[in-house]
Amino acid sequence: MIGGLMDHLAGAFGLANPGGAVNLSNILESSRTNRVNESHFASATDTPINTVIANTLDTVRGRVAYEILNNPILSGMVKTFVDDLVGPDGPTIDIDSPSDEYNAGLLHYLNEWWTSPDLCDLNGELTGPDHLKLGIRQVLQTGDMIWQLATARPMDLRSPISLRIHAIHPRRLATPWAKVGSGNVAMGVERNANGRPEAYYIEEEDGELAAAGAAKRVPAKDIIHIFERLEPNQIRGLPRLQAALNPAAELRDYDATVMDAARVATMLAVLLYTTSDEVAHSQWTAPSSLEIQRSQMTTLPPGWQASQVTPANPPPIYSEFRRERLKDVGRAICMPLQTVQLDSTRHNYSSARMDRQGYTKNIRAEQAVAGRLAILRVIFRVGRELEVARLIPPRPAEGHVMLTWPVFEHVDPLKEANAARVRLESQITSRTQEAAHFGVDHEDTVIQRKRERDAMVGAEEPAKASSGGTNGTNGKGKTNEA
Repeated sequence: MIGGLMDHLAGAFGLANPGGAVNLSNILESSRTNRVNESHFASATDTPINTVIANTLDTVRGRVAYEILNNPILSGMVKTFVDDLVGPDGPTIDIDSPSDEYNAGLLHYLNEWWTSPDLCDLNGELTGPDHLKLGIRQVLQTGDMIWQLATARPMDLRSPISLRIHAIHPRRLATPWAKVGSGNVAMGVERNANGRPEAYYIEEEDGELAAAGAAKRVPAKDIIHIFERLEPNQIRGLPRLQAALNPAAELRDYDATVMDAARVATMLAVLLYTTSDEVAHSQWTAPSSLEIQRSQMTTLPPGWQASQVTPANPPPIYSEFRRERLKDVGRAICMPLQTVQLDSTRHNYSSARMDRQGYTKNIRAEQAVAGRLAILRVIFRVGRELEVARLIPPRPAEGHVMLTWPVFEHVDPLKEANAARVRLESQITSRTQEAAHFGVDHEDTVIQRKRERDAMVGAEEPAKASSGGTNGTNGKGKTNEA
């Protein structure tokens, strides 16, 4: 029965060999190898992603870093992506629990700590939003965002919170020599039998540990590690821009070649030639090149003609070719062409918004990952430290943290304001959320408006007194009329 089924499949797909054997590997057309595709798929294997990363990460990471430094397209893409994701000051943090005392206390200490380099960063250089921007850039360029949750020295404490964020470059994550070959340590990460990270081995940037091939063991609970996962049990990440590396580099080489060709053709001002058999070349003793003066007519020898080289570069399809290649470059991070080029001249209002929808969804997804894996872990560590110090009440059983990220600015501010009004009237949002979308704290806005209102009232009362009127009269017993 099985043999009959195999023969039937072979006949249906035309896969029977001359001897009658069936080649099942050719049932799928995508699995067939021929002289046309064999070179393209020569390196295609079902190798585990961890093996691929372990053997290629250093090379790919160096090439991506090089191209970002030298290619203005990739450099601008990285900056745009980071700014769009994080915004000017990162997400607005709000605590929602039944305890107002807990909410207010945690926000008070947290906001002060998150926005101060001296309190947030182990080196006293970066704020919380700065760490986020650097981390997202590292994911694009190196594949990994690594934060070590360290503790400040007692002499450095300027706040009740001793937690500090220490950014680690992924090149420092490496397996110590003593652990090479062990089954539970790979690429600087120690894992248990189920693949759960237990510790990270971090080399010193310079110094004795790096020279000796040693590394400091840091428990996994003190490490925040974010990367794009392509397979289960993946240990490290690949640079997000590695898929765009070849198209970007090839396009830059193509631009340089076109520019060289155009420059050469432009510099060849005039060529002298003759088609006359009567002209003896040896009779002309003039030099092989002449200097041509501007706005002057030069007399040529009899029988000779002047011709100018017509530049053929850039070719007519140069702009369209570059646009198509730039689309491939931007696709690696879901960035549309208008954002890659920062140019919307070929878009109308509707197409510009439509092209950005996929990019906007990708940004929101990345924001959610950064919020869940990085910011919330930091907030809970800070809250726990404050609870132990009895500076805030114990964390209520019910409640959650709300992270509101800045949104893209609307092309038409009036339409966006009307849309916000409709959302508020239909009760699908709150004033706090609407304010946070634009990077504004609603409570700060309320306080500022109250301060402005009190100032206006205070300024109006002396004006009324100086006019001599009291209680709506003009000082002569008659009521003031509007």
